[in-house]
Amino acid sequence: MSSPLNKYSEMPNHVSDTVATLAQLHAAHMEKAGAFETLVRRATRLIGKPSALFIFVAILIFWVTWNQMDVPPALVFDEAPFDYLDHLSTIFGVLIAMLVLITQQRDDVLAERRDQLILELAAISDLKSSKIISLLEELRLDLPNVANRDDTEASEMTKVEDPTDLLGAIKAAHMDEGKDSHKHVED
Repeated sequence: MSSPLNKYSEMPNHVSDTVATLAQLHAAHMEKAGAFETLVRRATRLIGKPSALFIFVAILIFWVTWNQMDVPPALVFDEAPFDYLDHLSTIFGVLIAMLVLITQQRDDVLAERRDQLILELAAISDLKSSKIISLLEELRLDLPNVANRDDTEASEMTKVEDPTDLLGAIKAAHMDEGKDSHKHVED
């Protein structure tokens, strides 16, 4: 059998290297999980399956039906209004919510690392693109058989964007968009 990464071997090296790096990032994140975090993740995965819903509904139906049937009083373990069922449901609800929150918090750490990696790659790509455009412009100017002309768009593209300026522009655009949507609602 082949390993999961073997299917990427036909890809260019830079692509397969990127896939391998991301897989290593994910594996390192999982390796850093302690025994408790691993247990919580497994429990969350187990509870998150459709079969868990069916099991829960079956137990609920059995619980209510059994306690409503005409059985000897010694076998009735929770008479209506089912106080024990209410308490157990509350406890399990809180436990499930905590399991989900703990798992989500751990997953958020990995998502933040991925976001940081994407941001760094975008910044590096911007630098590389600017350098390539700059080199092409220099080459165009150096070639005697190519007419020199002022290309303002190429000149603009050679400038590396400052991420904080870009973020400010995005925020401003979203603020303007938000104001416009409020105007439509008010009109």
